Amino acid sequence: MGILKDIYRPEWGWQQTLHRTRADGTQEPLHAPEVAHAAQKSGQRVASGSESLAGISPTRFITVTRNANQNISHLNTHVIARAFDTCPGDCAERRERWWALWNNLKEQVSIERAAGFNVVITGDWNRRLAPDGWSPADIHSTPAMRGRCC
Repeated sequence: MGILKDIYRPEWGWQQTLHRTRADGTQEPLHAPEVAHAAQKSGQRVASGSESLAGISPTRFITVTRNANQNISHLNTHVIARAFDTCPGDCAERRERWWALWNNLKEQVSIERAAGFNVVITGDWNRRLAPDGWSPADIHSTPAMRGRCC
């Protein structure tokens, strides 16, 4: 977070979304922050991802940044770890949160596509391609995967 604050300074035109404002007005740090230049960014919001799991995972969010001049919406998130591959015993709770975020992400993609934007998604899925056929490309009916890690 410190690197983002140092490199992308507001006085240079960069806008940072490092926190989410809750309904009660308190701010909570985002674990998947977003940085975009004011000259490019035309809109931004933070959507709900999944609820926290005490002692295991913080509340997760989805950052959505629209760049109208490029017709791109960038969505970024980070889902709960160890819900599938190496689940330590609280599998049902972890999987519930993993799928909640996945479904919320799909909803955000649909919103952006309906608004006419091309969508770029980045994040940490904390899941490998699965034998049951799951793939990050399942996020939309007409995806185009351009790369993946791990």
